[in-house]
Amino acid sequence: NELKKTKIYNGIYTIQLGVFMQKQPNSVLENLIDTWYTKNTNGLYIYYSGKFKSTIDAANHLNLIKSKGFDNAIITTLKK
Repeated sequence: NELKKTKIYNGIYTIQLGVFMQKQPNSVLENLIDTWYTKNTNGLYIYYSGKFKSTIDAANHLNLIKSKGFDNAIITTLKK
């Protein structure tokens, strides 16, 4: 069997905090650093925290985010 070539991801990892129908108040995010949101074509607000080059750093930040109550947060990628 030949091994399949795996592409190495060359983008940025981030933590997706959640997807919301409305903008979230600053008080919800006040204990987090480096947070921002995007609004998608469906009008939903997607909130993120942090930008990392490695999955290890992203995973460490994810643990911190979850400890602050964002239980559904996930690691995702951003295109450069």
